[in-house]
Amino acid sequence: MCFTQNIDTLERRAGVPESKLVEAHGSFATHACISCRRKFPDDEMKTAVATQEIPRCKHCKGLVKPNITFFGEGVSFVHCQCVSNFDHLSRSCRMSFI
Repeated sequence: MCFTQNIDTLERRAGVPESKLVEAHGSFATHACISCRRKFPDDEMKTAVATQEIPRCKHCKGLVKPNITFFGEGVSFVHCQCVSNFDHLSRSCRMSFI
């Protein structure tokens, strides 16, 4: 497992499989509507950023944001599950960087 607080997708670009990643603060790799939570295509997000347009959900017209944790927001459920299992996970790891 690779636990990270980085949101820049560096671990993904380095080749760490998504199934082995726990991104505590989310990642810029995926995006979703803040109203209906539907996924938003990466290519459309890149276009919106490049053209300085505010991305909107095609389904409900809600705002779309990267799946990252902003200040004041709670961390992801997956991160909470891993923290609660940390003792078990840490015993089975070969190496840990802190």
